[in-house]
Formats: sequence, structure tokens, C-alpha cells
Amino acid sequence: MTINGSLARYLPAPLLVNFGVTIHVLLFNLYLADRGFREDFMGRQAALMTMGAALATFPWAAVARRFGLRFTSLVTAFGLAAALVLRAQTSGLSLSVASVLTGFFLGGWHVTNTPSIAAFSLGATGFSLNIGLSMAIGSLGGLIGGRLPAFILAVAPGAARDLSGATPLALVCAAVPVFAASAVLAGIRFPESPATSNQPRLYFPRFLARFLPAVALWYAFCAGFIPFFNAYLRNQIGGSVAAIGGAYAFSLIPQAAATLLMSLVIARFGLIRSVAGTQALAALGVLAMLGAHTVPQATLFYTVYISLQVMSEPGLSAALMRGVPSEQRPAAMAANLLVIFAVNAAVSTAAGQLIVARGYGALFIALSVTGVSAALLFAFLFQEKNLASPVGSEV
Repeated sequence: MTINGSLARYLPAPLLVNFGVTIHVLLFNLYLADRGFREDFMGRQAALMTMGAALATFPWAAVARRFGLRFTSLVTAFGLAAALVLRAQTSGLSLSVASVLTGFFLGGWHVTNTPSIAAFSLGATGFSLNIGLSMAIGSLGGLIGGRLPAFILAVAPGAARDLSGATPLALVCAAVPVFAASAVLAGIRFPESPATSNQPRLYFPRFLARFLPAVALWYAFCAGFIPFFNAYLRNQIGGSVAAIGGAYAFSLIPQAAATLLMSLVIARFGLIRSVAGTQALAALGVLAMLGAHTVPQATLFYTVYISLQVMSEPGLSAALMRGVPSEQRPAAMAANLLVIFAVNAAVSTAAGQLIVARGYGALFIALSVTGVSAALLFAFLFQEKNLASPVGSEV
């Protein structure tokens, strides 16, 4: 496995962004919980952040087309770092604005990251390293983030009175790696963009009319519990900040292994059966969370079900890419991304309200029914033979 020098100089930037964002996401709900906010408020903040990301998709794509990837990457990374600091230091309406801005700049970063890797190298190595190392850095961020408030108290005892007082400072520290990513980007020369004058006219393939509604139900299952995992461990199980960070970090390693294993599962059972099967298993697995009473139990059950959940992602991506002509794949991914944002925003709010009204048990049962329904719908709408080879492919 070899990569060119320019790509090697670029890859630290997304790793630094992922590192900082991971720490922020881990600690932010704990920061809100320390201030007496409940899961319905947490859900609204997550929804506002997702709304900001959805609003960012096409504007940042236009900026990148007009001013180039280097400029857009620099602006989004620096803006994201500033928004993370603002989100850790505000309350009330200002906090809601900061959540939207955080999503807006984070969405812009996602718009530029993959095209930037493609600009340096169209080979699979760059994309594989980006995903694999992001999993690893996320695990490290979970371990460090969970211990960061206690570390701040140890090295600067006068900075805060207790752990809850140190958490806002830890959130500010989480922005430092993102600022560092801006410095990395400033020192890189990006390749010139290829000409785009002969791009084909976009249209909406009939395949997407079936695919997007089917996966929207699945995305609702995926979005229902992830934003509340840290709050669940704190409020329901009574876990410490360090234990929550360790649980989050531990869950990432099996997730990475599951995504790698999925290609073997698809080769053995076929694409549609593999996707629907892992979806159904994840939907049933979330019910195990009903029996969790300790942090180790909750971590184990969560890791199993979330690994089955992410295991379906390579198959879903393959199905989407095989279902549309090659020239329409970027537009299809954009439509898929917008569905994810919309579903996440709606489900985060609804799930938070359900937790407050009925408890986590009601959420797990509702998610299980949603996930099984999504698996059955996907298996019903698609047939293996129709996705045996990519549409419009030479293969």
C-alpha cells in the first residue's frame, strides 16, 4: 500500500478534525446534563446541528466550485473550530445558533473532504486510509475525551471547581485539533480542478424513487439512539465521564471490523440478503439494551447492535452505486445525504421527547419495530438479480 506525498500531507487534516469533533460530541451532552437539561433539549440541539449540515450541502459545493477545494477546506475547518468554541461558551438562543453554525461548517467540511482526497488520488488507498484511520482516531478521541475534564482539574486546579466546571474547558480544548487542521491545509498545494463543461444533465433515476424511501426508514432506526448513548450511560446507568469515554472508544473497534467483514458476507449470501439480514439482526439486537444495568453490560450490548447496524453501510453504498448510471452517482449520493440529514433532524427531536415521556425502554422497542420494518421493505423492493452488476458499468 503506497500513497503519493501530497495525499500523505493532506490526510492529517481530516484526522485532526475527526479527533476534535469526536471529543466534542462525547462531552457536549454531558455538559448539557450538568446544567440540568434533559434529553428533549439535547435532541433539539442535535437536530439544529443536523439542520445546519443539511443547509450547508449545496452552498459549500458552490463555493468549492467557484473558489476551489483548498480555500473551501480552510474556511470550513477554521469556521468549525470557532463554532465548537462558541457552542461550549453560550446558552439559550446563542447556543441554538452555535449548534446550527457547527452543523453548517461541519457539513461544509464533509462536502470538501472526499473530493479533496479524490483530487490527490483516485485510487482506493486514500479513501480506505481516511475511513480506517478515522475509526482509529475516533477511538482515541473517546479515550482521551472521557478523561480530559479530570486531566484539566489535575494540571490546573484553579481553572474549575469540579468536573462539571472543567467540561466547558475540555470542550474548548476539543477545538484545538480542528484549528490545527486549518494550519495543515494552509501548507498544502491542491491540484487544479478538472474541466467540468461537458457534464451530463442531471435527472432523477427511478431507482432512487424506491431506494430513498426504503433507506429513510432505516436511517430513522440508525438515528434514534446514537445521539443519546452518552446521556443514557450517565442518566440511566450512572456511568462516570471516564467510563463513558471508554465505552465509546471500545465500541468503535468492532464497528470497523464489522464493515470490513461485510464484503465477505456479501460474497457468500448476496448483496440484498446481506443488507436486509444485518438490518434485521441490528433491529433485534437493540432490544438487548432493555436488559442492561451496568456500564459493561450496556457497552457490550450497544457494541454488538451498533456493529451490526454499521455493517449494512457498505452494502447500502454498493446498492446505491449499482442502481444508478456512473454519471449520476454524485447526484445520487447528494440526494442520499440530504435524506440522512432530514431524517436525523426529525428523529433526534422525536426520540428525545419519547425518552422524556416514556423512558429509554419505549425508545428501544420503537426502534426495533422500525428497523425490522426497514429490513423487510428493503428485501421486498429490491431483487438480487437487478443489482448483480452496476448500471452503466463496463464490468
